[in-house]
Amino acid sequence: MLTTTIDAGAAMLRADPMVSAEHRAIYLKAWRMDPAQLDEALRRAKAKPAVESAPEPAQIIHREETAALMASSLRAIDHWARQGILRKVRLPGRSRAVGFRKSDVIALINAQVTGVGEKNP
Repeated sequence: MLTTTIDAGAAMLRADPMVSAEHRAIYLKAWRMDPAQLDEALRRAKAKPAVESAPEPAQIIHREETAALMASSLRAIDHWARQGILRKVRLPGRSRAVGFRKSDVIALINAQVTGVGEKNP
């Protein structure tokens, strides 16, 4: 690429507030490479995985669904939440609505089934 083109591109990148100095340096480095080097760098970048998949967001379930999964009453679910056995989570976009993480509920069910935390006489 011609140096005048690189200089013009650098000026545009400096003028853009959305481009960080780190990204600007990456762009300029790529523009200064000869075409063969750039092709090789692109091949290597495609060969390695870009980013590991992000973890799944926690699924939040309502009290009613929690009660159904636990085969318990709503009153029991509220009691366990007050005791701290189940941790309440605010539902997104709601002011007073709460739910529970499904993973926490499943873990509690598994603990009940296997008897974890029971006192031995």
